[in-house]
Amino acid sequence: MNRVLVVAAAGLLCLSAAASSCSCLEHGELTAEQAKGAVLRLIQSNPTAFFDAPDPERLGQCPLIDRGDDEFSFGAIVVNVRYRSYSAHIGGKHWVYFYSGAISWQNGRWVADLPYVQHAWD
Repeated sequence: MNRVLVVAAAGLLCLSAAASSCSCLEHGELTAEQAKGAVLRLIQSNPTAFFDAPDPERLGQCPLIDRGDDEFSFGAIVVNVRYRSYSAHIGGKHWVYFYSGAISWQNGRWVADLPYVQHAWD
């Protein structure tokens, strides 16, 4: 029976059918630019993931603003590189949508998962 060994340390990810033959891929730490890119790719591939289908090209032109504590914002999106997550609050006068999601290393690149969505209105 083949088993998969997964070892993650210091930014190295190793996957192998046997411990003696480990092929390692160094992906490093998530940066604000990489997190932004992952969220923009999510919006491009899933236009209805966020209310009112934001334009990824226009959102991509928003500068990354350092909010401290490993958080950066662009438009209504906030990414946290330490926790590999993103969030957004989008609302109007009587309603608001809260979005939160994870960013993970998949198939050689950083990927933002579809968001968990909550909404409220009065």
